[in-house]
Amino acid sequence: MKSAPSIKIMALGFIVIAGLSGAFLFGKNRLSRMMIKPVTRGEQVSYPYISDAVIATVRKDKSVHSVFRGGKAALITALGPEFSRLSETDLRAVFCTVVSNRMAPYGTSTKMKLDELLREKVLDCDNYAVLACILFDDKKLNMQIVGFEGGAVGNHAQLFYTNGNTKLLLDPTIGLVALAGFNDVLRGKPVPSPEIRIFGPADSKVGKFARIVMTSIRDGKYRPSDLLYYYESVAHLEEQNELLTEKGKSSKYRWLATPGGVTLHKRQ
Repeated sequence: MKSAPSIKIMALGFIVIAGLSGAFLFGKNRLSRMMIKPVTRGEQVSYPYISDAVIATVRKDKSVHSVFRGGKAALITALGPEFSRLSETDLRAVFCTVVSNRMAPYGTSTKMKLDELLREKVLDCDNYAVLACILFDDKKLNMQIVGFEGGAVGNHAQLFYTNGNTKLLLDPTIGLVALAGFNDVLRGKPVPSPEIRIFGPADSKVGKFARIVMTSIRDGKYRPSDLLYYYESVAHLEEQNELLTEKGKSSKYRWLATPGGVTLHKRQ
C-alpha cells in the first residue's frame, strides 16, 4: 500500500506542530508571569480644566475657592463611578492635590510657607504635600502628611485623607488619588486599578517614578517598616522640624524614632 508512508509523514507533522504550539503557549504564559503589570487606562485620566489661567488665579488669590466650583463637574467625570460617593469636601481635597501637582515641576526646595510655595520654580515631594494641605485649609485635621523611606517608593511624601468613612491616599507629586486608607496601604493590601486615578504628573521627568508609585499601591508593596514620619498637620510638621534642627542638622533623622528614620540615618 503506497499511501502508508504519506499517512506516517502527516501524523509526524501533526505531532511536531502540536509540540511547537505547546512550547509557544508555555513560553508565552511564563513570559506573562514575568512581565510587570502595565498601567491601565482606568488609572490615567485627563483633566484639562486646570490650565495656566487657573494656576495664575490660585497664585493671585492664594486659595482655590474661586476656581474649585468651576472645575467640580469635570473632576467628578474624570474620577468616574468608583469615586461617586465623594462629598464636596472630599472632592476639594482631590482638587487641591491636582492643583498642587500643576503648580511647578519637580525639583529641590525647602520652602514651607504658602507665599513661598506659590512662587517657587520647582517643588519637592514634601513641598507638594504641604501646599495641598494649606490650599485645602485643613482645620479638622483630615489630611496627614506621611513620609516613607527605604521601601517600594523610596524616600517620598504623600497625604492620607480621612473624612468619615472616606479614606484617600493623595500624592500631589504625581497627581495621584486612590481609594485607600493608611492602615490598609501599610499592611500591603492591594488597591484595584479602578480605584486609582492619576491626573499627572505635570512634569514628564517624574513619569517613571509615577509608575513605580502606582504599581506599588496597586500591588500592595508598602510595608510598616517604610514609615519615616507621620504629621497630623502642617503646623505639626513645622514644629517637629524646628525641634529636629535644634538637635543638629547632621543628626536630624536620628531623632525620628521610626523604622524609616533608622534606615535613613544609617544610609547617611
